Amino acid sequence: MKKTPNRYEVKIPAAIFYEYIISVRQKINRGRRLAEDFILEASAIGKASEKLEEDTANLISKFRDKYRTVMRQGLLDSAPDLDVLLLAKELEAGVVSSDIGIKKWSEKLGLRFVEASKFPRMLKEYLVLLGVKEPESSQKIYIKKARNFSSGLNLEFTFPKFKKEVLATKSNYSHKKIF
Repeated sequence: MKKTPNRYEVKIPAAIFYEYIISVRQKINRGRRLAEDFILEASAIGKASEKLEEDTANLISKFRDKYRTVMRQGLLDSAPDLDVLLLAKELEAGVVSSDIGIKKWSEKLGLRFVEASKFPRMLKEYLVLLGVKEPESSQKIYIKKARNFSSGLNLEFTFPKFKKEVLATKSNYSHKKIF
């Protein structure tokens, strides 16, 4: 079952939206300045280059890479990115991601955030707190179901190697240890 955020009911403070617009404006200005620098560099190549096509292609490739970094890093750059934050806000859930923009705006919205690279270790520690034997480092753990109810978060984990399932609810853990 997939859940999309209720885009009409989730409230975002105007100050956050205002700050987002300012950051987009700053990114646009940085992108424009970068383009101007590359135009100047391209005109210099055109005057002095014997391999005009190759040098121009290299310059365009370099520009695309730098432009992508300048424009997208630290910004919510897609509808799915925004949906992640809206859904987390709606469900009062934490966010797990490696995206810098999602991290930055999660924190601004006051959402709990966990770096994706740290989540597996955190999950194993959580299972140990529940009294589940610590899995071997090579053993995979799958989240079978994750539901958030007003009473708390319910997670079901599957351990394929042992064919064992664990149900974890808010009543038998401290959520501060997890997120």
